[in-house]
Amino acid sequence: MVALNNARNKSSGEPTDLPHCEGQLSNAPPEAPSAQSGVSVENAQSAMRPIPLDNHAPPRYNNGKPHWFVLRVSYGRATKASELLEKKDILTFNPLHKVMRMVRGKRRRVQLPLLPGLIFAHTEARPLAEALEDPLIRSLVSYYYDHFSTGTNGYNPPLIVPDKPMRSFITALTADSHDVRVVSPRYVHYKSGDIVRVTAGEFKGVEGRVARAAGQQRVIINISGLCLVATAYIPTGCLEIVTPAEM
Repeated sequence: MVALNNARNKSSGEPTDLPHCEGQLSNAPPEAPSAQSGVSVENAQSAMRPIPLDNHAPPRYNNGKPHWFVLRVSYGRATKASELLEKKDILTFNPLHKVMRMVRGKRRRVQLPLLPGLIFAHTEARPLAEALEDPLIRSLVSYYYDHFSTGTNGYNPPLIVPDKPMRSFITALTADSHDVRVVSPRYVHYKSGDIVRVTAGEFKGVEGRVARAAGQQRVIINISGLCLVATAYIPTGCLEIVTPAEM
């Protein structure tokens, strides 16, 4: 399988229409994913922990369905790790975001890791566990554990991201915008508890909560147990409420 790497632009290359919307994407520089990023670092647990695939593991890991697993990778080795997992027929996503930087005296848009040291793998639990027994892969990749839950075996299980927020996450990073960013909860001011969907533009289909972050109205995608990801500015006219029946 081919890794999902949002380093490439959308294949159409055509401008995106914005029906019923007003406003432009912000050119505000993204926040550095550091102290304000909201990314949990408490999950840094030993890669030597037993893989929770026995009868004591949560049933969702052994139901024969693929999940989005969060994986730690060695510094600067995300591409290599993805290539190795691809050879095991495991789909991966390496999240990159676009930022403006000075390059040789000129302001240019470049792509950098949004979550340095992390990639996502879409697979069933057992094929991933078997792949991580490969010595070469194991030297680069380990599970990112869910610090906020404990399995019946007493261990924190590997962190899994549900399909819906993961789809929104991928869509946001595929957008041709350099203002998608990780934000800290303390800098996010939600406007309501409603879940909304973007109805037009390059973020069309993204679901999350409307909030004011970094001075603009954005849709916040909650990657539970990991971080909050904010889209660029979204006009109110491009939003609709997601009904309970759609959730």
